[in-house]
Amino acid sequence: AYATGYSSIAGQDLKFATSIQYASSCPSSDTVVVNYLPAPSAPNEPDTLRCGPGSVSITVVPGSGASNVRWYADSTTTTVLFTGTVFTTPVLSSTTSYFVSSLTTGGCESLSRDRVRVSIAPQPSLTSTTTAVACFGGSTGAVDLSVSSGTPAFTYLWSNGATTQNVTGLSAGVYTVTVTSTGTPNSSATGTVTATSPGPVT
Repeated sequence: AYATGYSSIAGQDLKFATSIQYASSCPSSDTVVVNYLPAPSAPNEPDTLRCGPGSVSITVVPGSGASNVRWYADSTTTTVLFTGTVFTTPVLSSTTSYFVSSLTTGGCESLSRDRVRVSIAPQPSLTSTTTAVACFGGSTGAVDLSVSSGTPAFTYLWSNGATTQNVTGLSAGVYTVTVTSTGTPNSSATGTVTATSPGPVT
């Protein structure tokens, strides 16, 4: 069999005219149509954030004309990390990018890949210096709080309602503070401090 000619228009089916010649018979001809299946569009997904190290579950909607998603470590590799619309990453300690393509039920893959970036926001690290209450039953305790890591600026919320970094006028007891980064990406951390006082005078 051999092709005697073909006709095609970009983006449409490809049509071949073929002839078959056997030694003991007359030639016969037929037309073969190769169906054109357009590649699906790539997904278009926003980046995602996580506060502190850990794994992230990412859901991606396939592009137009597709029903599934392939995940890659970069934009050109042929090694598939995972196939599916929901991908759970390994534990990440730093910002990591993945690349996704759309996949049809017939196995056609999008010509391009979309990058999905997982940003790991560093959690604030808290240290404190406590001033003990001077006298039993008094309220002269204080806490000086220091914050490192995280993305400035920070907001503060203490269990006694205070919203300042450092607190004074404390009576003896246990106090909890939540520090939240208002930068991008944001994150938070919670710490506990104890204000002590001398026992009663007997």
